[in-house]
This record gives sequence, structure tokens and C-alpha cells, in this order.
Amino acid sequence: MKFENPATLNPIDQLKIIGHPTDRIDGPLKTTGAARYAYERHDEIADPAYGYVLGSAIAKGRIVSIDLTEAKAAPGVLAIVTADNAGKLGKGDYNSTKLLGGPDIEHYHQAIAIVIAETFEQARAAAQLVRVEYTDANGAFDLAAGKDSATKPEADDINGQPETAIGDFTGAFSSAPVQLDATYSTPDQSHAMMEPHASTAIWKGDKLTLYTSSQMIAWGVGDVAKNRAQNMFATRDVRAVAGHQPHDVIRAPAGNQVTQQANGLRLRQRGGNIGPRQIDFRMGHDGV
Repeated sequence: MKFENPATLNPIDQLKIIGHPTDRIDGPLKTTGAARYAYERHDEIADPAYGYVLGSAIAKGRIVSIDLTEAKAAPGVLAIVTADNAGKLGKGDYNSTKLLGGPDIEHYHQAIAIVIAETFEQARAAAQLVRVEYTDANGAFDLAAGKDSATKPEADDINGQPETAIGDFTGAFSSAPVQLDATYSTPDQSHAMMEPHASTAIWKGDKLTLYTSSQMIAWGVGDVAKNRAQNMFATRDVRAVAGHQPHDVIRAPAGNQVTQQANGLRLRQRGGNIGPRQIDFRMGHDGV
């Protein structure tokens, strides 16, 4: 099987962006050290409240009860948000689980509460006083064991067709004098971002501005607007700067709990994990 011509003309082949000295809007700020992290918007809000995310201690199951009595009585605590008082929270368009869990738990360390206090240290300390009782359920945690029972996903606009084929690979591979057939896998990995995992939410009337740390701005704006609408927030004034979706979706109802005390909220987020991945690589060559 010989590949002597490009299959298609892809965006890189067109050389409209790649290969040109294109100026980045954020380039001068980042190369001179003047770019601000999401946590550093001190000029826009002088005295914000702080939120601390409490994650689930189990990977799959249900929350039987949450006792907030001690945590609410802790110094500086303004509010504690859980699925019971956050209002209706939907799932983001590109998320497989709800970002604020309860009563169902869908993965380990899924956010189940946000403790809001006058300082970050007070919020963190009070989060340790939240008493949660769980019921465990059996989960699937072995990628290799579940491989044979996996179902083919539906095609979508982001990933396209889940499986494509051109020509008779099986026949060409079986007759190839040179064959490569190998499986490559990677271990579980943790993010090590340069920017601290934090976000700042600022309310001015019905307008919400989020400063947060990721590249998926459109996803963040869409998911926040969707969930704000379900919580009877105005959706016309949602702005995400360097937007993300994970904890932004639960930050809006968190802020709704403390609007009498503050017009801003900083949320310290946790880093996420990338699970193990496996690739089966098969290639045949005619040896020439």
C-alpha cells in the first residue's frame, strides 16, 4: 500500500496560520511577565469571599446524608452550597457527569459542596467539618478489563466518526512481509499547570464576569449561561475571560448564596487527572 499523494488538503497544508509570523494578542503580556493570573484581579474586587471545594471520598455510590452543622458554625463561614440548595444544575454540553454531585456520586473526588467564607483558610478549615455519610456502589475502574465490552460511541461534531477505514487493511496487513503490531499505554497522569487552579467571579447587578484558568472559553460561557438560566439568573451578561467550564458552572449558584455579604467570590480549584490511555498500533510494509 503506497501513499504518494496527500489524501486531502487540511488546514495545515493551506498555511494560513502555521508558517507565518502571526502576532498573538496575549504574546507581549506573557513574554514580559505582565499577564495576570485569574486569581490576581485584585483591582476589580477588593474584599472577595473565598470558596473551597469539597470532593467526594468515594468513587461511585450515593450520599446518604450531609451534616453541615459544625461547618456552618465555624469562624468566617458565609454559606455552604450543596446539591440540595444550589438549584437545578444541568450537565455541560461536553461533560459526562454533573460537576456538583449529590445525591449520586459518579467519580472519585466529584465536588459535593462549596464552603464559602471570608478567607480561604477559613473556608478550607470549615470544609473539614462537613460530615458526609455514603453508600458505596460497585464501579468499573480497570480499563483493560472493560475493553471487550466497550460500545462504539456515536459520531459528533467534535470527534467525527468513531471508526473510519480506507481499503482492505486486513488483507494488506496479513500479506505484508514487514509487520508492526504493538500496544502502547500510558499511566495515570496529573496536571501540573503553571497557573494556580483558581477562579474569580465578580457580580455587578445581573452581570457576571469570570476570570479562570483554561483555554475553552466558548464551552465555559455556554455551560455557565445554561446553568445560570436554570437558577433564574440573567443569561445575557455572562462573560468568561480565559474561560473554563468545570468549577465555573457551580460557582454561579455559590455566589448566589452570598450576594448579601459580598459581590465577588474566589474559588480555589483542584487539579484534574488524565486517566491511563491505550493505543493498539498495527502497520504493514512491503519492505521496499
